[in-house]
Amino acid sequence: MKKILTLIIVSVVLLIIIAGILSFKPSISGNVVSNTNGIFVGEKNTSTIGGVEVNIERDQNQVKMVVEGLEIMARVELEERERKIYAKTSSGESEVKVIPSDAIDKASKISQVSSMEIEEYKGQAVYSIYGTKRARLFFIIPLTADVNQKINVEDGEVVYTKKPWWHFLALGV
Repeated sequence: MKKILTLIIVSVVLLIIIAGILSFKPSISGNVVSNTNGIFVGEKNTSTIGGVEVNIERDQNQVKMVVEGLEIMARVELEERERKIYAKTSSGESEVKVIPSDAIDKASKISQVSSMEIEEYKGQAVYSIYGTKRARLFFIIPLTADVNQKINVEDGEVVYTKKPWWHFLALGV
């Protein structure tokens, strides 16, 4: 009886969390500018994305966004205009429409995120997410694989996945 009650409580909590994530709508505001030659953070160092507070910090020649405890380094120039954030790349500007938590959800090959950056990949701005995934080598030996996935900041599509060379020998990578 206790197991059934516990299962029901866990299911209800998960449904509440999923409903909260699905009702999460992005809205970006703030005043952040990063430049590859030098970095400038405007007077307003805090903005919001979908109602979640985003703190902007200057850290050793880089701009760091802190969202819900996750630090995101900007390796491209970021500009805030008309309550929207744009990432400048060699092929033009990309509007940052995908919030970091949605990008992490799209990174299906990563079970535990260790770091996240905004960078340029093949002319487009992407969230580069680094993390680990549990796997079983030869379907028996448990181990942890390092994985990197790149998620487009405009549409949230996975554009690149880097797995360990031995991923074809393992289950779960």
